[in-house]
Amino acid sequence: QHCWFAGFLLEPKIALECDSMLPLGPGRPRPSGWQALKSRILTKMGYRVVTLHSCFWDKLNEDQKDEQIIRIRTEVGYRHSKELERQQKKIR
Repeated sequence: QHCWFAGFLLEPKIALECDSMLPLGPGRPRPSGWQALKSRILTKMGYRVVTLHSCFWDKLNEDQKDEQIIRIRTEVGYRHSKELERQQKKIR
């Protein structure tokens, strides 16, 4: 069963999607049909959508993944919420 929700929701209104299908479009990578539909819906709801393609992501090492996440966060205007972090922090 498919999920209509975004893979990850970030502040302010950023949806991070992970696409495990192969990007078959010419030129740059293209999201699968399911991801494209979800992206259109989320965009209409006011979210900025970022799609990570697993065929490229899986080939990166940990340092390269960290660099990409930092770059994505900078480009989409991510704001870290200390209050949300405090609410979701696991208590041991």
